[in-house]
Amino acid sequence: NMLDAMAKSEYSTHFSKEISYWKKTLSKIGDVTQEWITVQDKWKDLSKAFAIKGFKDSLENGQGFEDLNKRYVRIMTETTKKPTVKDSCLVEDRYDSLLSLREELDSFQSKLSKALELRRKQFPRFFFLSDHELITVLGGSIRDPNVQRLIKKLFKNVAPFIPDELGILEVIYTNDQEDLPLCKPVNTTIHPVENWLSELLEESKVSTKLLLRLAHQDCELQSPNFLRAISKFANILIIACFEMVWTESFQNVLEKGKNT
Repeated sequence: NMLDAMAKSEYSTHFSKEISYWKKTLSKIGDVTQEWITVQDKWKDLSKAFAIKGFKDSLENGQGFEDLNKRYVRIMTETTKKPTVKDSCLVEDRYDSLLSLREELDSFQSKLSKALELRRKQFPRFFFLSDHELITVLGGSIRDPNVQRLIKKLFKNVAPFIPDELGILEVIYTNDQEDLPLCKPVNTTIHPVENWLSELLEESKVSTKLLLRLAHQDCELQSPNFLRAISKFANILIIACFEMVWTESFQNVLEKGKNT
Protein backbone atom coordinates (compact mmCIF):
# COMPACT_ATOMS: atom_id res chain seq x y z
CA ASN A 1 0.00 0.00 0.00
CA MET A 2 0.94 3.67 -0.07
CA LEU A 3 2.38 3.74 3.49
CA ASP A 4 4.63 0.77 2.75
CA ALA A 5 5.87 2.55 -0.36
CA MET A 6 6.53 5.70 1.66
CA ALA A 7 8.41 3.71 4.34
CA LYS A 8 10.73 2.28 1.71
CA SER A 9 11.51 5.68 0.27
CA GLU A 10 14.97 7.06 0.88
CA TYR A 11 13.36 10.30 2.05
CA SER A 12 11.15 8.68 4.73
CA THR A 13 13.65 8.72 7.62
CA HIS A 14 12.45 12.07 8.91
CA PHE A 15 8.82 10.85 8.86
CA SER A 16 9.41 7.29 10.10
CA LYS A 17 7.55 7.81 13.40
CA GLU A 18 4.52 9.31 11.67
CA ILE A 19 4.50 6.55 9.04
CA SER A 20 4.77 3.84 11.72
CA TYR A 21 1.95 5.47 13.72
CA TRP A 22 -0.41 5.63 10.76
CA LYS A 23 0.38 2.09 9.66
CA LYS A 24 -0.64 0.78 13.09
CA THR A 25 -3.61 3.13 13.31
CA LEU A 26 -5.03 2.32 9.90
CA SER A 27 -4.46 -1.40 10.43
CA LYS A 28 -6.43 -1.25 13.68
CA ILE A 29 -9.18 0.83 12.07
CA GLY A 30 -9.41 -1.76 9.30
CA ASP A 31 -9.75 -4.64 11.79
CA VAL A 32 -12.36 -2.80 13.87
CA THR A 33 -14.34 -1.71 10.81
CA GLN A 34 -14.46 -5.24 9.40
CA GLU A 35 -15.61 -6.66 12.73
CA TRP A 36 -18.14 -3.85 13.11
CA ILE A 37 -19.74 -4.55 9.74
CA THR A 38 -19.97 -8.26 10.56
CA VAL A 39 -21.62 -7.54 13.92
CA GLN A 40 -23.98 -5.04 12.31
CA ASP A 41 -25.18 -7.52 9.67
CA LYS A 42 -25.72 -10.30 12.22
CA TRP A 43 -27.45 -7.95 14.65
CA LYS A 44 -29.75 -6.65 11.91
CA ASP A 45 -30.92 -10.15 10.93
CA LEU A 46 -31.33 -11.36 14.51
CA SER A 47 -33.12 -8.22 15.74
CA LYS A 48 -35.64 -8.69 12.95
CA ALA A 49 -36.24 -12.27 14.09
CA PHE A 50 -36.53 -11.35 17.77
CA ALA A 51 -39.05 -8.65 16.90
CA ILE A 52 -41.49 -11.36 15.79
CA LYS A 53 -44.30 -11.69 18.30
CA GLY A 54 -43.57 -14.47 20.79
CA PHE A 55 -40.48 -15.64 18.92
CA LYS A 56 -37.83 -15.03 21.56
CA ASP A 57 -39.91 -16.94 24.13
CA SER A 58 -39.47 -20.07 22.01
CA LEU A 59 -35.66 -19.82 22.12
CA GLU A 60 -33.34 -21.01 24.86
CA ASN A 61 -32.14 -17.90 26.72
CA GLY A 62 -34.10 -15.77 24.28
CA GLN A 63 -34.28 -12.96 26.81
CA GLY A 64 -30.48 -12.77 26.75
CA PHE A 65 -30.69 -11.05 23.39
CA GLU A 66 -32.11 -7.99 25.13
CA ASP A 67 -28.86 -7.48 27.03
CA LEU A 68 -26.82 -7.95 23.85
CA ASN A 69 -29.06 -5.53 22.03
CA LYS A 70 -28.60 -2.86 24.72
CA ARG A 71 -24.82 -3.14 24.52
CA TYR A 72 -24.82 -2.82 20.74
CA VAL A 73 -27.20 0.16 20.81
CA ARG A 74 -24.99 1.78 23.44
CA ILE A 75 -21.99 1.52 21.10
CA MET A 76 -23.98 3.03 18.24
CA THR A 77 -25.25 5.84 20.48
CA GLU A 78 -21.70 6.68 21.55
CA THR A 79 -20.65 6.68 17.90
CA THR A 80 -23.22 9.33 16.99
CA LYS A 81 -21.52 11.70 19.42
CA LYS A 82 -18.18 11.36 17.61
CA PRO A 83 -19.09 10.13 14.13
CA THR A 84 -15.55 10.02 12.75
CA VAL A 85 -13.93 6.71 11.82
CA LYS A 86 -10.75 7.37 13.77
CA ASP A 87 -12.48 8.45 17.00
CA SER A 88 -15.01 5.59 16.87
CA CYS A 89 -12.63 2.79 15.99
CA LEU A 90 -9.82 3.74 18.38
CA VAL A 91 -12.01 3.76 21.50
CA GLU A 92 -10.38 1.60 24.17
CA ASP A 93 -11.54 -2.04 24.01
CA ARG A 94 -13.78 -1.28 21.02
CA TYR A 95 -12.40 -4.23 19.02
CA ASP A 96 -12.71 -6.64 21.97
CA SER A 97 -16.28 -5.45 22.61
CA LEU A 98 -17.27 -6.07 19.01
CA LEU A 99 -15.55 -9.46 18.98
CA SER A 100 -17.47 -10.47 22.11
CA LEU A 101 -20.73 -9.31 20.54
CA ARG A 102 -20.05 -11.32 17.39
CA GLU A 103 -19.41 -14.50 19.37
CA GLU A 104 -22.68 -14.05 21.25
CA LEU A 105 -24.52 -13.28 18.02
CA ASP A 106 -23.12 -16.49 16.50
CA SER A 107 -24.53 -18.39 19.47
CA PHE A 108 -27.96 -16.80 19.02
CA GLN A 109 -27.75 -17.47 15.27
CA SER A 110 -27.34 -21.19 15.99
CA LYS A 111 -30.37 -21.14 18.28
CA LEU A 112 -32.32 -19.20 15.67
CA SER A 113 -31.53 -21.79 12.99
CA LYS A 114 -32.91 -24.54 15.22
CA ALA A 115 -36.06 -22.52 15.92
CA LEU A 116 -36.61 -21.91 12.20
CA GLU A 117 -36.15 -25.61 11.55
CA LEU A 118 -39.03 -26.31 13.97
CA ARG A 119 -41.20 -23.79 12.11
CA ARG A 120 -40.40 -25.57 8.84
CA LYS A 121 -41.47 -28.90 10.33
CA GLN A 122 -44.78 -27.34 11.38
CA PHE A 123 -45.37 -26.02 7.85
CA PRO A 124 -43.14 -28.01 5.42
CA ARG A 125 -43.55 -25.52 2.57
CA PHE A 126 -41.27 -23.19 4.55
CA PHE A 127 -38.41 -25.39 3.32
CA PHE A 128 -38.75 -23.51 0.02
CA LEU A 129 -37.53 -20.35 1.79
CA SER A 130 -34.09 -19.37 3.04
CA ASP A 131 -33.65 -18.34 6.70
CA HIS A 132 -33.70 -14.66 5.75
CA GLU A 133 -36.84 -15.10 3.62
CA LEU A 134 -38.57 -17.11 6.33
CA ILE A 135 -37.87 -14.42 8.93
CA THR A 136 -39.37 -11.84 6.55
CA VAL A 137 -42.57 -13.92 6.22
CA LEU A 138 -42.85 -14.68 9.95
CA GLY A 139 -42.36 -11.06 10.97
CA GLY A 140 -44.10 -9.28 8.11
CA SER A 141 -47.65 -8.39 7.16
CA ILE A 142 -49.66 -10.09 4.43
CA ARG A 143 -50.08 -6.63 2.86
CA ASP A 144 -46.31 -6.21 2.55
CA PRO A 145 -45.26 -6.70 -1.13
CA ASN A 146 -42.08 -8.49 0.00
CA VAL A 147 -44.10 -10.97 2.05
CA GLN A 148 -46.51 -11.51 -0.86
CA ARG A 149 -43.58 -12.17 -3.19
CA LEU A 150 -42.20 -14.82 -0.83
CA ILE A 151 -45.56 -16.46 -0.17
CA LYS A 152 -45.89 -16.99 -3.92
CA LYS A 153 -42.98 -19.42 -3.54
CA LEU A 154 -45.17 -21.50 -1.21
CA PHE A 155 -48.24 -21.67 -3.47
CA LYS A 156 -47.79 -22.39 -7.17
CA ASN A 157 -49.65 -20.29 -9.76
CA VAL A 158 -51.34 -18.12 -7.12
CA ALA A 159 -51.80 -14.36 -7.39
CA PRO A 160 -51.12 -12.09 -4.36
CA PHE A 161 -53.62 -12.65 -1.57
CA ILE A 162 -56.17 -9.87 -1.03
CA PRO A 163 -57.70 -10.00 2.48
CA ASP A 164 -60.37 -7.54 3.56
CA GLU A 165 -59.88 -4.72 6.08
CA LEU A 166 -60.05 -7.19 8.98
CA GLY A 167 -57.48 -9.50 7.42
CA ILE A 168 -60.06 -12.09 6.34
CA LEU A 169 -59.31 -13.97 3.12
CA GLU A 170 -62.37 -15.33 1.33
CA VAL A 171 -61.11 -15.89 -2.22
CA ILE A 172 -57.86 -17.08 -3.80
CA TYR A 173 -56.99 -15.91 -7.31
CA THR A 174 -54.69 -17.64 -9.78
CA ASN A 175 -52.16 -15.80 -11.93
CA ASP A 176 -54.82 -15.93 -14.68
CA GLN A 177 -57.24 -14.13 -12.33
CA GLU A 178 -59.50 -17.16 -11.95
CA ASP A 179 -61.07 -17.25 -8.52
CA LEU A 180 -61.35 -20.02 -5.96
CA PRO A 181 -63.90 -19.11 -3.26
CA LEU A 182 -62.99 -20.64 0.09
CA CYS A 183 -65.67 -22.64 1.88
CA LYS A 184 -64.40 -21.25 5.17
CA PRO A 185 -62.73 -17.79 5.26
CA VAL A 186 -59.20 -17.67 6.66
CA ASN A 187 -58.04 -15.05 9.16
CA THR A 188 -54.57 -13.87 8.06
CA THR A 189 -53.97 -11.95 11.32
CA ILE A 190 -53.51 -15.18 13.30
CA HIS A 191 -50.08 -15.74 14.83
CA PRO A 192 -47.91 -17.66 14.33
CA VAL A 193 -48.10 -17.25 10.56
CA GLU A 194 -47.79 -20.97 9.83
CA ASN A 195 -51.15 -21.52 11.54
CA TRP A 196 -53.16 -19.49 9.06
CA LEU A 197 -51.03 -20.70 6.14
CA SER A 198 -51.77 -24.31 7.14
CA GLU A 199 -55.46 -23.45 7.44
CA LEU A 200 -55.38 -21.75 4.04
CA LEU A 201 -53.72 -24.77 2.44
CA GLU A 202 -56.31 -27.13 3.89
CA GLU A 203 -59.23 -24.88 2.96
CA SER A 204 -57.95 -24.53 -0.60
CA LYS A 205 -57.91 -28.34 -0.92
CA VAL A 206 -61.41 -28.71 0.54
CA SER A 207 -62.83 -25.91 -1.62
CA THR A 208 -61.20 -27.28 -4.78
CA LYS A 209 -62.66 -30.75 -4.16
CA LEU A 210 -66.14 -29.30 -3.56
CA LEU A 211 -66.06 -27.13 -6.69
CA LEU A 212 -64.72 -30.06 -8.69
CA ARG A 213 -67.69 -32.17 -7.61
CA LEU A 214 -70.11 -29.38 -8.58
CA ALA A 215 -68.41 -28.91 -11.92
CA HIS A 216 -68.47 -32.65 -12.56
CA GLN A 217 -72.21 -32.76 -11.96
CA ASP A 218 -72.75 -30.18 -14.72
CA CYS A 219 -70.16 -31.62 -17.06
CA GLU A 220 -72.48 -33.64 -19.32
CA LEU A 221 -71.18 -33.54 -22.87
CA GLN A 222 -74.57 -34.31 -24.38
CA SER A 223 -76.38 -31.60 -22.42
CA PRO A 224 -77.53 -28.52 -24.42
CA ASN A 225 -76.56 -26.37 -21.41
CA PHE A 226 -73.03 -27.78 -21.26
CA LEU A 227 -71.13 -24.63 -22.28
CA ARG A 228 -73.20 -22.36 -20.06
CA ALA A 229 -72.78 -24.75 -17.12
CA ILE A 230 -69.01 -25.06 -17.29
CA SER A 231 -68.49 -21.31 -17.80
CA LYS A 232 -69.23 -20.88 -14.09
CA PHE A 233 -66.01 -22.66 -13.14
CA ALA A 234 -62.31 -22.01 -13.48
CA ASN A 235 -60.51 -23.45 -16.49
CA ILE A 236 -58.39 -25.73 -14.36
CA LEU A 237 -61.55 -27.31 -12.91
CA ILE A 238 -63.06 -27.72 -16.37
CA ILE A 239 -59.92 -29.47 -17.59
CA ALA A 240 -60.04 -31.80 -14.60
CA CYS A 241 -63.72 -32.51 -15.28
CA PHE A 242 -63.01 -33.34 -18.91
CA GLU A 243 -60.36 -35.81 -17.75
CA MET A 244 -62.80 -37.38 -15.30
CA VAL A 245 -65.59 -37.62 -17.91
CA TRP A 246 -63.21 -39.06 -20.49
CA THR A 247 -61.95 -41.65 -18.00
CA GLU A 248 -65.49 -42.62 -17.00
CA SER A 249 -66.59 -42.91 -20.65
CA PHE A 250 -63.57 -45.01 -21.48
CA GLN A 251 -64.24 -47.30 -18.51
CA ASN A 252 -67.88 -47.69 -19.56
CA VAL A 253 -66.85 -48.70 -23.07
CA LEU A 254 -64.45 -51.26 -21.68
CA GLU A 255 -67.10 -52.65 -19.35
CA LYS A 256 -69.58 -52.97 -22.23
CA GLY A 257 -66.92 -54.71 -24.30
CA LYS A 258 -66.44 -57.31 -21.58
CA ASN A 259 -70.16 -58.03 -21.46
CA THR A 260 -70.59 -58.59 -25.22
